[in-house]
Amino acid sequence: MSLTANWETLDIIPVASAQPAISYDITGKTKITVNISSLSKGYYLAVLKRRSRSPVTIRFMKI
Repeated sequence: MSLTANWETLDIIPVASAQPAISYDITGKTKITVNISSLSKGYYLAVLKRRSRSPVTIRFMKI
C-alpha cells in the first residue's frame, strides 16, 4: 500500500459500530500518524478511501 495512491480519507471504525471513531483527511499526505490512545480496547477497521477505486480495509485490535 502506498501513500502515493491518491488516498483521500482514513476512517477508524469500531467493529461494533457503523460510525467512525476517528476520521482523517489524508489528501496529499506522504506520512500519517494515527493516535489511537483515545480508543477503547477492542476490534477496529481502518478504512482508506480514494475517489477512483474501492476502499481498502485493514483490521486491527487495540489491547
